[in-house]
Amino acid sequence: MIENTIAISVAPLNRLTGRRYDDLSNTVTIMQQLLTARVVDGFEFQNLAEWDARTPPRDEGERRFSAWETSEKHTVAQLAATLVDGNLPVLSIHANRDVGTCLCSEQPADGARGRELIHESLWLAQAVGAGICIFHLWDTWKETFDPAVDILVRRWHYTGPLTIETYGAHESTWEDLIAAMRSLVKRKA
Repeated sequence: MIENTIAISVAPLNRLTGRRYDDLSNTVTIMQQLLTARVVDGFEFQNLAEWDARTPPRDEGERRFSAWETSEKHTVAQLAATLVDGNLPVLSIHANRDVGTCLCSEQPADGARGRELIHESLWLAQAVGAGICIFHLWDTWKETFDPAVDILVRRWHYTGPLTIETYGAHESTWEDLIAAMRSLVKRKA
C-alpha cells in the first residue's frame, strides 16, 4: 500500500480564525493545532514579502503595500528559528513571490534583489529541513516568459528538488515552459 504525505499551505489558514494572512504567531498556533489533531504530516510555509523590512511587496500594488506597512517584520533567520523551535515539520518553503518580479525586471538592482531572495529561500528551506523550495520565476504581469532557471542551477549549484508554481506568462508557448523545465532537470529533448 502506498501512503501519501499530506501537507497544507499555511498562508491562507489564518482566515479560518479571522486573522490576517501575515500574522506569524497565529500561523504557528494553527500549525501546532493541525499537528496535534494529526490531520497533516507537515506544511508548505510561505516566506511572505510582507515580513521583509527591506522593501514592500512588488505585486498586487496597494493591497499588499498596505499590509506590508502594518505587518510585523521577520528575517529569514527569525522565521527559521520560529519553525525549528516549534518542532514544526516544514515539507516545502514557498519563496517570497517577488523573486520572479525582480528577476524579470530590466533594472540591475532588481535582478540582484531577485537573486538574493532565491538565496534566502534556499537557505530557509535548508535551515528548516524542507525538501522542496517553490518559486514564482516570472513576473505574472509581463508578456514574456523568462524563468531564470540558470540562476538556481549555476550560481548556487542547487541540486535539490524545486517546484515552479503557476505558469504566468501570457504569450509564451508550452515549448518555452518545457525547454525551461528540461534545462532545470538537465534532460535532453
